[in-house]
Amino acid sequence: MRQTLSSAEAFSLYEKARRFMPEAEFSSSVQEISALMDIADEFDVAVLDSFGVLNVGDATIPGAAEAVISLRFKGKHIIVLTNGATLDQAGAVAKVKGFGFDIDSEDVISSRSALQAGLHSCDAGMLWGVMAPAHANCHTLGIDHVLLDDAPETFSKVDGFIMLSAYEWSPGQQVLLQTALAKKARPLLVGNPDLVSPQRGELFVEPGYFAWCAYEETGIVPVSYGKPHPQVFEQAKQRIQQLRGRVDGARILMVGDSLHTDILGGAAAGFKTVLTTQDGFLSGAEPYEYFEASGIRPDYMLPRI
Repeated sequence: MRQTLSSAEAFSLYEKARRFMPEAEFSSSVQEISALMDIADEFDVAVLDSFGVLNVGDATIPGAAEAVISLRFKGKHIIVLTNGATLDQAGAVAKVKGFGFDIDSEDVISSRSALQAGLHSCDAGMLWGVMAPAHANCHTLGIDHVLLDDAPETFSKVDGFIMLSAYEWSPGQQVLLQTALAKKARPLLVGNPDLVSPQRGELFVEPGYFAWCAYEETGIVPVSYGKPHPQVFEQAKQRIQQLRGRVDGARILMVGDSLHTDILGGAAAGFKTVLTTQDGFLSGAEPYEYFEASGIRPDYMLPRI
């Protein structure tokens, strides 16, 4: 059974990890709205997180598909920016479409694609140990790799580690990872730096959580490629420029459910930010308490898009 954290526990860990996150400036006040259509005249592009905004686990959030259709009818361009790294590009697109969202393939951008771009700067001869299930199609990464299993020798022989998915990851494998890193320092790349993801009313731990645990045990600083880190936002900016030319960041919305990934990352990228509160990280919580504790504030806040 996958481990879960409470919102308070996850928030505390995110705050500890702030030292490795980008810096950003935030609005002094938060404007509460009822729907993105309320502010449609103020933006040209909406960059939407998936978990907590479009879906929770395998279920589409009620009204989300209709909201996307309405925004597109108003001429707004929609990009889905996700920290989900288990699936390759084809799988990520199919998943978004499977939730009922008619999004162009090039407009689905995942942290896995940012990591894949980052691998070009690594030694082509490296053998990578990948934290991922068999259906992750890791061959599409274009690297020499083995899937991390329960054998200590697998962890010993690789030149670096890539963390894509916490699906099927066990406490025993985490011990093997930390033991291997302690014996020999190697790169630790994180395709999904989320600590948790909202599913079925709970917050399940994600690769970012295990990367943090490994850091605390070994001192190896992970290299993260998803939100709030800049690489994945740069890919979104490139896509926006390709479609619309130069767009002022103030005309781009980053919409997400997490302060430390979506809101901080969007603000650091120069975007306006919108926090959803009903279905994701802050479901059932008092958002203003988290704003005060972290200093991270969105420009806008609403229950659902």
